[in-house]
Amino acid sequence: MSQKKEKQFSRAEAVAEWLRLRKDTVWAHWLYGLFCAIVAWQFFPAGIIFLGIFAWWERWNDENERVRQWPHYKPDGDLDFWDALVVKIPSFAVILALDAAGKLSIRWY
Repeated sequence: MSQKKEKQFSRAEAVAEWLRLRKDTVWAHWLYGLFCAIVAWQFFPAGIIFLGIFAWWERWNDENERVRQWPHYKPDGDLDFWDALVVKIPSFAVILALDAAGKLSIRWY
């Protein structure tokens, strides 16, 4: 019975491995999700509209990249959208909590 040795990481290597991202633009998607949360605070429907525009853009980009790089293209626009959404939801949850506490107000107009 063979046992696989687990690679032992130093603390710095473990942090670097944790920070390794799927691709270089993930940071931009996270910032866009934060932007959408802030926009939703200022005008709630606009935050949803901006996220919908981003989803449409990523789908359009996937279709064009697939045509240009066929058969080697691996679509990842949905992952880009999820990168943004995963940041928008908790960011907006903080805004909702502050709204419930009366510290700020979400605008609908």
